[in-house]
Amino acid sequence: MCRKILRPTCVIASIKSAQGYEGVMVMNAVLKALRGGLIVSCQALPGEPLYGSKYMVGMAIAAEQGGAAGLRVNGDDDIRAIRAVTRLPVIGIEKKEYPECSAYITPTMTEVDHVVGAGADIVALDATGSLRPDGSTFADMVRRIRDRYDVLIMGDVSTAEEGLSAVHAGADLVSTTLAGYTPYSATVDGPDFQLLARLAREAGVPVVAEGRFWTPEECRQAFGLGAFAVVVGTAITRPQEIAHRFVKVTPRWISQLKSTETANRNDAQKVEANAKPQTVRQCSIDHKKREADVH
Repeated sequence: MCRKILRPTCVIASIKSAQGYEGVMVMNAVLKALRGGLIVSCQALPGEPLYGSKYMVGMAIAAEQGGAAGLRVNGDDDIRAIRAVTRLPVIGIEKKEYPECSAYITPTMTEVDHVVGAGADIVALDATGSLRPDGSTFADMVRRIRDRYDVLIMGDVSTAEEGLSAVHAGADLVSTTLAGYTPYSATVDGPDFQLLARLAREAGVPVVAEGRFWTPEECRQAFGLGAFAVVVGTAITRPQEIAHRFVKVTPRWISQLKSTETANRNDAQKVEANAKPQTVRQCSIDHKKREADVH
């Protein structure tokens, strides 16, 4: 039997959005700590240089020293290790792929148990229409989590309709995490500000901006559109990707790229040239066949 984990004490807070809406809501102390702040996503994939809890702990400490308001962390091992060294609010997820299941962000209660048990303050999960192993919906997951835990629930969405549906299902907050990563959502360079703006106007719960944030200017724009908080990951915690963005503008890289393109073009021309004689011969054979058929 899982024990029910209680939320921190709630406080009353006055909210004023960028659109001028004023209201009063009961704000969890965790949300109060995150409001208007930067959330740093401390994640690394298997095979990457910084994969492992000891590296993610270092990233979390560095993020806190840099002024981050919260952290987004993947997996119970990393959550537990980071929870031991910081008091910052932790948004916990567990990425898990199941056969014939497109939902992979905390897709079942097994992953929820891991995340909450490790000490996450907020559990984030896929709130799209993606299939789960047992066929359950996001609304089903919300009900199960409420029955078992007293923890905040974040719905990761890719469209405005999914965000509004997640709120209707009981999500405490929604995030634009999956915008551009589902087959049907809009693909844009950089953050999906249009999605963020609509959700900020219509959702009625805190909306967290996440996905393809690279610059402080983009973060500033997100807050101007009504973001409750902004999550930044790769641009801060994946050095190999950060280094590559700089490398791509160096003369050495550009020269190598041009050489590769030239080599590929020459190879393609050779393939095309070798194919032409065969095509001519085949056409000649086919023509003779047609003549034979006529005569």
